[in-house]
Amino acid sequence: MNIHQQLLKKGNRSVLNRYKNVLGGSMKIGTEESRLVFDNEVASGFIQSVNLRNGISFLQYDMTIFRDAEIAHINSGGSPLYLIYCSEDDLIHSFSSKGLKRKLGKFQTTILTSSHDSNSIFHFVKNRKYKILLIKINPYNTFQNTSFNSLKNSIEAKIHATQTSDYLVYIGSYNLKIANEISQIKNVPQDQLVRSLLLEAIINKVLAYGIQQFENDKNLNFYSFSKYLTKKEMCTIQELAAFIANGPEKEYTIKSLCGRVGMSSTKLQHGFKLLYGTTVKDYIRDVRLDMAEELIKNTDLSISEVVYSIGLTSRSYFSKIFKKKFDCSPKKFREQQNSFYDYCVA
Repeated sequence: MNIHQQLLKKGNRSVLNRYKNVLGGSMKIGTEESRLVFDNEVASGFIQSVNLRNGISFLQYDMTIFRDAEIAHINSGGSPLYLIYCSEDDLIHSFSSKGLKRKLGKFQTTILTSSHDSNSIFHFVKNRKYKILLIKINPYNTFQNTSFNSLKNSIEAKIHATQTSDYLVYIGSYNLKIANEISQIKNVPQDQLVRSLLLEAIINKVLAYGIQQFENDKNLNFYSFSKYLTKKEMCTIQELAAFIANGPEKEYTIKSLCGRVGMSSTKLQHGFKLLYGTTVKDYIRDVRLDMAEELIKNTDLSISEVVYSIGLTSRSYFSKIFKKKFDCSPKKFREQQNSFYDYCVA
């Protein structure tokens, strides 16, 4: 373990200790992962810290807090870059205890850093449920320096004129693709090697989505576009997407979906494009194909039966869209699954 990895590990442990001093609980320290668990009059839930390669680490919060609290992330040895995503409630951030407070909104990607060693203060409000992913990229790592400086300079160019260049903050438009990726963390197995690789893949994907979101927002007037939908309407569209995913075999029309949620078709389409990066029609197609994949892999249904099970009637159309997504026909896909099973059993 080099000196930078030691500093990273020590820094994350210090952060968890500061949370422990405020929230109480018990802490389990591991080589790459540490976890603080609490259930008392102050808060209930956990905070998990994970060290990855190349100076990247992350904190995952899943907690309900019963008192107002401020907790500092103390920077040393350079100013890190944070990517923060809240999937349950808003989080308040400032660069000092008395500094300007900013709301980091639910479903919005936030990227922030500073040009000097300023501490990040997170303000937690009582009786709130927090689910947060906080990714930290340390600038002292040689591998990350180019990406770090490039992204930091790009963010600086986008900062409002009213903000000083000492504090660089980008709060992006709504993005549910990141929420879907984060939800996969709980399914990662405990096997150390597999877990490390899968966690790294998820975090890299979240970073990629966040940077892509930033680049897209630079080319759009996303501040006015994101205001086109209220947070309540965003949540309504999320619930509608879950409703479709839970019953992809049902027959859906834009008219019936608009009637279900009380939105115009224009607003509904904008919402799906904003949150999922796709149209309503393509979202329905994708969840049907995901269901078809599971049926082909895990059942003995014929391909025709799979087609009807996901709400389609044309086998030729199904084969066409399936091949486009999975790069092989449904029949070939099943043969590959059977071949793999035979190999494992042999």
